[in-house]
Amino acid sequence: MSLSIVTSFYNKYDRFLNVWIDAILQSTKLPDEVVMNVSGDDFDIANIQSAIDKLKNIIPYKIIYTEHHSMGGARNNAVRAATSDWIMYLNVDDLVTSNCFKDIYDNLPTDADVLTGSMAWVNYPKGD
Repeated sequence: MSLSIVTSFYNKYDRFLNVWIDAILQSTKLPDEVVMNVSGDDFDIANIQSAIDKLKNIIPYKIIYTEHHSMGGARNNAVRAATSDWIMYLNVDDLVTSNCFKDIYDNLPTDADVLTGSMAWVNYPKGD
């Protein structure tokens, strides 16, 4: 079973991209593919190039550029570009834990369509 992690971002949210990639790369097991959808035209190409440089020769990746019509549309474009058996969508300003992908691979059911997990708010003020 293969796993793609996908994200989409617009309006300068690329500022979170490198921290997002760093969290993925610090995982004990890596996903099979990373898909990033740059939605719209308000981004810093240096952030995107830096993220690509980090992924090169480590994890196969795709980066797509689309017009921004809606967050749902952007997410759907990213998901459509993924090629793995399983897809995990994660906002670009949300980070995975170091054991996230290992836990997913260890628990992938063969007879289900959806696998859900949990999240933790770390270092955020209460109420955010």
